[in-house]
Amino acid sequence: MREEWLMIRYPGADQAEYYGLVKSRSDHMIHLRGFEDEATYSYSLQPTSPSEFLFALEQEWTKCSTDKAEYLEIQQAYLNLLSTGTMQKIIQSRIISKRTAKTDIQDWFDALCKKHPRAFVFAINTLALGTWIGATPELLAERLDKNTYQSMSLAGTKSADSPRAWTTKEITEQSIVTRHIQELCERHDWPITCSAPYDREAGQAVHRCTDILISAPGSSLLQVADALHPTPAICGVPVSLAQEMIAKMESHRRQLYCGYMALEGPCSAKAYVLLRCARVKRGGVDIFVGGGITAESDPESEWRETQLKASTILDVIS
Repeated sequence: MREEWLMIRYPGADQAEYYGLVKSRSDHMIHLRGFEDEATYSYSLQPTSPSEFLFALEQEWTKCSTDKAEYLEIQQAYLNLLSTGTMQKIIQSRIISKRTAKTDIQDWFDALCKKHPRAFVFAINTLALGTWIGATPELLAERLDKNTYQSMSLAGTKSADSPRAWTTKEITEQSIVTRHIQELCERHDWPITCSAPYDREAGQAVHRCTDILISAPGSSLLQVADALHPTPAICGVPVSLAQEMIAKMESHRRQLYCGYMALEGPCSAKAYVLLRCARVKRGGVDIFVGGGITAESDPESEWRETQLKASTILDVIS
């Protein structure tokens, strides 16, 4: 039986893929990097069947939800700092812990694939990082040819059924991400081409998105991914100060949430930011959600936004 394994379904694909994970090198690899980690966990991918997977969960679930009072207190501290102009944006995250009557990772994965055809859907178990499942809308980097990568600036959130226009706060929030990626690529001497912003649906939410083509000759997928990570869409601006504040203010570690998963094969190389995801334990799940805080943020609206994002996982485990 396979103790370390991976299930994935690429956006728009008809079929899922199943792999055993082995600590070795091959021409088909997965690389994992958590939000806080400088280390990258790399495994060789060996095609297999999910019938070979061992679904035993080592960790016992205990409730660790971020309560609303704590969330609002932290956000007020962020708003005070943002009002000084020291920061332009910071991503605040929280955990929603849910007890589950049963844990059926295969069923949850299949349900995510069905509900989110445009997402990168994944479930993974490693001894180092535990068991995670999710359906992320955000591409970090994809190699299109030997010289060109595609990325995206994804930020700003509203309900998919909302008729309202984007607010100034949401437009600014997404433009900060685009501008940061532009400046970062300039420092690496990587010419870029940006699309006009457009609406990108992700389950019950819709985001503002700009597609970005990056000319990075001679650069590997991991070199491009590590240069981009963490973007302001998952951290903040300035990045170093946002990282420092997140480590100081948040009582939890994000682990794989807001990290990335990179997959390299003979014919493709893609990396995805790990959003809309949950850590699975015996008896329950910890759902990680977050949102971009700017000086124009309304704390109650930001709280509701995280509830909307949590629906990706809540809808399949209920």
